[in-house]
Amino acid sequence: MHLPEPCADAKAQSAALQALILGEIAEQGAIAFSRFVELAQYAPGLGYYSAGTQKFAENAKLQGDFVTAPELGSVFSNCMARLVAPIFIDNPAAVFLELGAGTGTLACDVLAALADLNALPAQYWILERSADLRARQAAKLQACAPQFYHLVHWLDRPPAADWIGVLFGNEVIDALPFERFEITEAGPVQMCVVSSGEGEFHTAQGPVIALSQLIPHLAQLPIGYCSEHQPQLGAWLFEVTKTLTHGLVLLIDYGYTRTEYYLPERTNGTMVCHYQHRMFDDPFVYPGLVDISCSVDFTALAEAGLSANLELICYTSQSQLLRSAGLAEILAAQDFENLPQRARSALSAEVRMLSLPGEMGERMQAMAWTRNLPAEQLHAAFSLPDWRHRL
Repeated sequence: MHLPEPCADAKAQSAALQALILGEIAEQGAIAFSRFVELAQYAPGLGYYSAGTQKFAENAKLQGDFVTAPELGSVFSNCMARLVAPIFIDNPAAVFLELGAGTGTLACDVLAALADLNALPAQYWILERSADLRARQAAKLQACAPQFYHLVHWLDRPPAADWIGVLFGNEVIDALPFERFEITEAGPVQMCVVSSGEGEFHTAQGPVIALSQLIPHLAQLPIGYCSEHQPQLGAWLFEVTKTLTHGLVLLIDYGYTRTEYYLPERTNGTMVCHYQHRMFDDPFVYPGLVDISCSVDFTALAEAGLSANLELICYTSQSQLLRSAGLAEILAAQDFENLPQRARSALSAEVRMLSLPGEMGERMQAMAWTRNLPAEQLHAAFSLPDWRHRL
C-alpha cells in the first residue's frame, strides 16, 4: 500500500536505526525476530517508542499512528476509576501503577475521576521506558491536572520494594517483543531477520523449535502457516508484579484465546504495523517510524498470571467491562440529552468506538487478577459471569 513520505528528520532517524540493526546482523549473523522488534521499538533515541515522534492520536484526530481508548475522551478512564476506587478507599497507602502511560491522558482523567469518588491513591506511578514520552506525560499532567502532579512519579523499572494497590496496563502487552514462527515439513521453525546485499531486511528460517505445549493442535496447521508467540510473557508478568503484596492487576489489550489465536485459517498470524493510521504487515518498512505489534494470546497470559502466583478473577470483553463498571451511570451524569449537539455527537462516537463489537468492544479484552485482596475491596464487575471458561 502507499504510505505517506516521512519528513527528512524522520528519514534520518530511520536510516540511523537501520544502520544499527544492520551492524548487529553483520556482527552476529541472523538475529531473532524478537530482537529486531526490540531494536525497532526501543533502541535508545532511535526506536519507535524512544524517539521523539508522535505515536498516539489525541481526541481521535488523525495525528500520530493510532488511537487508544483513553484518547477518545474521558469515558474509558472514568470507568477504570470506578473499577479500582474501592481499593483506594479501603487502603489509604495504595498506589496506582500505570504501565506505559502514552500521552498521559489516562493519568489525568483517572486521577480526576478518583478525586470525584474520594478515592485518590497515595501516589500515581508511571513505568515508562521512553524519555520522550515521559516528558510529554509530564507536560500533559502539568497542563491538565496540576493539582495532582505531586502524586505522580516515574519509574525506570518495576518497584523493588513491596507495595499495595493497582497495576494497570492498556495496550501494553501487544507492544512487547515477540517471535515469529513458520510451520515446515520438519516442524515449526523460528523466523530470523537477515539482510540482503543492498542493506534491506527480510526473514529467513531458523532452527526447529518446540511449540507443542503452546499449540496443542500443531499437527493440524498447514505447511507455510506463520504466526507469533511471546516466550518471555511469563517472565515479564512476574517481574512487574513480584513486589505487589496486596492488590489488583488489570490488563486490557486486543487478542484471542489460544484456540482462536491459532486457527488454521489464520495463516499469517496477527502481526500488524501502524504508520499514520495505515495498517499493513511489513515490519521492515521505515524502521523506527512504524509501530510493530501482535495480538495477545490470553490463554498464555492467564498461564503467566498463574505462574506469577496471581489469582485470575476476570476475563471479559472491554464492552462488558465498561458496562459493568457503570457506563450507563457515567453517561447519565453527563446529562447526555441536554448536551450541545456537537458534544452529544462526540460522546456518542466515543461510546460506539469503545463498546461496539466491530470497533473496540470485543476486539479489546480485559484480564484481571488479585493477590491477597479481600473480596469486599473488589468492584462488583469482577464477580459477574465472564469468559474464563473459554481459556
